[in-house]
Amino acid sequence: MFSIYEIFEIFMTIIALGYIFSDYVVRLPIRHLHKNLRDEILLASIIVSPSIIFHEFAHKFVAVYFGGAANFHANFYGLLLGIAMKALGLPIIFIPAYVSVRGLYTTPIVFGLIAISGPLVNFAIFLILSLLLKFNKITGDMYFYALVIKEMNKLLFLFNMLPIPSTDGFNFYQALLNSI
Repeated sequence: MFSIYEIFEIFMTIIALGYIFSDYVVRLPIRHLHKNLRDEILLASIIVSPSIIFHEFAHKFVAVYFGGAANFHANFYGLLLGIAMKALGLPIIFIPAYVSVRGLYTTPIVFGLIAISGPLVNFAIFLILSLLLKFNKITGDMYFYALVIKEMNKLLFLFNMLPIPSTDGFNFYQALLNSI
């Protein structure tokens, strides 16, 4: 289901995301956080990467379900932009990865389902963590991890649903309009 090149690009995306967001993780009030760059990158990778990787996997799996060939790609230009934004102290807004779909001749509805699948994963993660946190099912150091992951998924969902060209939201809304 995944090529060697896709696995390499997933790995590169995870490492780059860990580096880009490592400064944010250090600010968490976690008792056992080691203060060296390797540990900070590892922790940031563990916190940030799953939400983005699972988002992209949703696009891939839905496209494959409907008969398309889909490949995960690291957006190396986007990752470099994220690294540059971190270095300049700017807010970090970039597209770290994407899925290309080919060989799928489909209806606007299917195109819309492929587009919305990634943001729906982020919304589901946000909703599940919101409920777990609300009912005190996550405590201790894990509370802060869960809080960060919850908020990050909320932002990923909202950003991806904006009708800005190249976002999932734009593609979803365009598919809705084309299906009318």
